[in-house]
This record gives sequence, structure tokens and C-alpha cells, in this order.
Amino acid sequence: MSKEWLIPRVLIVDDTWFQREKLISFFNQYGFSVVAEAENGVKGVDLFERHKPDLVTMDVNMPFMGGIEAVREIIGKNPDAIIIMVSAMGDPMTIKEARLAGACDFIVKPFNSDILANKIEKLLKEPFPDFFNRK
Repeated sequence: MSKEWLIPRVLIVDDTWFQREKLISFFNQYGFSVVAEAENGVKGVDLFERHKPDLVTMDVNMPFMGGIEAVREIIGKNPDAIIIMVSAMGDPMTIKEARLAGACDFIVKPFNSDILANKIEKLLKEPFPDFFNRK
């Protein structure tokens, strides 16, 4: 189902305050709506259930519940959730584990804004065609 004229809603999950702020700034620059942010996987799962965002960015290493476990929980209840891992833990095993858990993609910190924007557009262009075709 197309979501013409809607703005994609984003949940940011990262235990580091400055990383959340960097991602908020990135999404604001591109016109997305950041609906919530969480500092750990437990809160991330809860906020996902409350807000049902169109996109989630998820760190790997966080207190209480790590990102990969949080992805498993979200995907277990919402198999169509779009989750991009954004983490400094970019080793092949971690990336593989994140993908097996249900993450759609993986970006290594520090992230390149253009690369992140391109990956997000590929994932969200179909449900949000007018958002990405605007001038």
C-alpha cells in the first residue's frame, strides 16, 4: 500500500546520546519525522509497539537488551518492520547475525550521510513514492 504524501516516521535506538542526536539531525535534514528515541533495546521494542514507525535505526551494543535481540523481538511480532543497524560493530559475524535476526541493512559508524540516505530511499521508496519524488 502506497503512503502518498506521508512523511516516513522513524525510531532511533542507540545508547549513545550524541549518536541519537546525529541521527535526529540527519533525519530532520532529509524531512523525516523522528517519532521516538531509545537508549536500549528494551525501550526500543516498547516504543516500536507504541509508535509503529516506518523505519528503525538500531545500534548493536546497548545495555539491558542489545540491538540484535531487539530486532528479533520486533520482527517476531512485526515481520514487515524495516530496521537498519547503525553500529561501530561492523565485523562480518555481527552483520550476518543482524541480517539473520531480520535487519534489512547494516551501516558502520561513523556513517556517511549519503550512503545512509541512499539505503533508506531504496527501502522506503515504494511505500513513500511522493516523499522521495518531491523537489
